[in-house]
Amino acid sequence: MSCAMCGRLSLGLLALAVTTLLLSGCGNTKRENTLAALPDLPESYLTNLKPVPNRRLLATSQFQGHLTSAAVQGPPPPPCTRDETIDYYSAEVHYPITTCVMPGDLGAFPPVDQGPTGFGGFFPQFKLENERLPRGLRADESGKSQVAAGTKRFFWFCSTNYGPWQGELTVERNCVGNCSPGNDLTLTDTPNPVSFLWLGAISQHPNVFQFEGQPTLQDHEDLGQCSRL
Repeated sequence: MSCAMCGRLSLGLLALAVTTLLLSGCGNTKRENTLAALPDLPESYLTNLKPVPNRRLLATSQFQGHLTSAAVQGPPPPPCTRDETIDYYSAEVHYPITTCVMPGDLGAFPPVDQGPTGFGGFFPQFKLENERLPRGLRADESGKSQVAAGTKRFFWFCSTNYGPWQGELTVERNCVGNCSPGNDLTLTDTPNPVSFLWLGAISQHPNVFQFEGQPTLQDHEDLGQCSRL
């Protein structure tokens, strides 16, 4: 077993123990001690947290990349040599999605697959002090969206799921401009929108995510041969 897998398994076991204590009716002192045992949410996971619409949740939201290249001086380039096409793929994607719940909502959170940890259900892996959030994301324990002066200090419970998530990948080849295919990947079952754009082969995707196997071609549109006029 790799060191990384051992670390995730240990974190999952800690999260399971924390959840058991929090949901077993323990007193406030034991609850606070259990909470204090959780590591703080890493700053890199905090950066992309956004509110989930119509839910008392925060979750990763990401939009990365672009499909335009730098402007080239001089006459316009000739049409591309390949046909203009659009390919549609389904894919399974490994990408860390962090979800944070209000303290009072932990027991009501619907079960989710924790992937590499091997556990079902929502198990807190990190704590996130409310004051670490940007002011517009802070809340009080009643679920109000803005922290008022003097609001009691509290922590969110957070868990990171690496998937695999379901994704839809569109690969488009144009006749003019950049002849490299443009790729648009959107994850379809994450709490908040997550998408990635890049130019080039599918295998040249951003290294922040990984495909589970190869994307599966679902449909193909041939829009015709590029004109040489």
